[in-house]
Amino acid sequence: MEALRYSILAPSAATFFMIFGCIDAMKKQIEVRYACLDDNGKKLFDHPYSPWEKVDPKYQKQADDAHRAFKTYENVKEWTFLTLPLMWMFALFGGTIPYVTDITVEVTVLVSSVVYMAANHMYTVGYMESAEKRLTGFLLRTNVAKFWMVASAVSLLTAALERFGVIGGE
Repeated sequence: MEALRYSILAPSAATFFMIFGCIDAMKKQIEVRYACLDDNGKKLFDHPYSPWEKVDPKYQKQADDAHRAFKTYENVKEWTFLTLPLMWMFALFGGTIPYVTDITVEVTVLVSSVVYMAANHMYTVGYMESAEKRLTGFLLRTNVAKFWMVASAVSLLTAALERFGVIGGE
């Protein structure tokens, strides 16, 4: 059990970082949404949030901010759902790539997941300000996702070639 525990330490920590990024976006979305109050201090939006609800035009800016925050959180969740398996595939099979050691894979997984988490934070904070300010975080996160996509594909290919005896294993 100890060998398994240590072999999945890096991707488990990376999963924690990625989920933390979702929680960060969720908290920011909740803060913005619950700050939307009318002149009497009543919340503009019921729970659960329904972004299609119409509001008095004098509260439209608040409603737009809440909707943008909602879209931010949804985007972060969607990207996490898509990228988490890629990170795990690379973490599990990356060591099959010739000249790539397990420690190299582990460090790469940890560093790239921290970059991913930071990029999500940059995306979230930027998008809360304006749609244009989300791009730096979005592009950084996209680059990490592209890396995981390529790395997992190469890892799976080399693992399959090794498994079926096409290339030599250890």
